[in-house]
Amino acid sequence: MARETRAQREAREEAERQAQWEEFLAEYPRRFAKVLYGFTMLDASGVRHNGEFYDVQQLDDETYHFSHDYVAEVVKVTPPVNQNWQVLYALESLERSVQGYYDEKAEQTRKDQVRTTALNKLNAEERELLGL
Repeated sequence: MARETRAQREAREEAERQAQWEEFLAEYPRRFAKVLYGFTMLDASGVRHNGEFYDVQQLDDETYHFSHDYVAEVVKVTPPVNQNWQVLYALESLERSVQGYYDEKAEQTRKDQVRTTALNKLNAEERELLGL
């Protein structure tokens, strides 16, 4: 088997980057809509996470400003034509921010259920001894 030349390797890597970009472009509308919905719902309900409100503002027909927990990103509705990986990083950052809230909320719900289950197993004497 012959070794890959530098030019071949660079061409292969460029083709891989282009394929990743095309996949990102195909997923972008769905991912953007999901982030916009998540931020809008959390913003409208006044949810605080890590002491910060979720905030989304429409700057113009094409551009939205998202902010939460020291993260502020300006993202457009349509993805850029040319490869701009900063758009991908911004979108992933916003997705992590929304997902982090829902993960913590699910964990808190699980802990509350465990606590309720444990308290229900106590009899009256045990509750009195524990001061509950």
